[in-house]
Parts: sequence; structure tokens; C-alpha cells
Amino acid sequence: GVACQANFGKPDPIMLTEALNGLDVTADRAMMVGDRLGTDIKMGVDGGMKTALVLTGDSTLEEAQALPEQDRPTYVLDRVDRLLPPWVWEEMGWTEDNDEYSNH
Repeated sequence: GVACQANFGKPDPIMLTEALNGLDVTADRAMMVGDRLGTDIKMGVDGGMKTALVLTGDSTLEEAQALPEQDRPTYVLDRVDRLLPPWVWEEMGWTEDNDEYSNH
């Protein structure tokens, strides 16, 4: 017989499609979060998701703003913990000026 092998990786959105199918979640109810415009954010955009670029990696705000509008991330965050709701920050004792937590 003939064997067929397929390899998928970022930014191919099939990874997201398959993951969401397994969770019974639609793309419009999910968000791709990452720190690279060319892989993480592109995969989310191509997969029909909202996206959040976290500025703790390779990509910059200026690079995001230079993209065509349809390719830009939905949100740009300075830190990934910005995704957490305020009540989590309160529960953890985190504040904007708390240096111990300024780098996550």
C-alpha cells in the first residue's frame, strides 16, 4: 500500500481547526495568543480567530501597525497577564506598580 504523511506547523491554520474541532469550539469563540506576527498571529488571522500579540517576544507594535489592516492582531498587549480578568489580579495581589510581577 501507499502511505500518506502530512506535516503541519505554524502558520498553517489547520492546526487550529483540528484543535477546535476536538474541543467543539468555533473559531469566532477562540483567540490565538502569541508573540510572533509571522507565525502565531498569522495562523490565528488565517484561521478566522481574534488574535492577541504579546509584546514580550520578537514582534513589535510598529511591525504590527505596519501590516495591512486585515492582517493586524485584534489586540496588542504588553504582557500576557493582561488577558486575565481584574478579579484574578486582585486575588493574586497584583498591581500595575508591583515589580515582582512586571515581567510575566
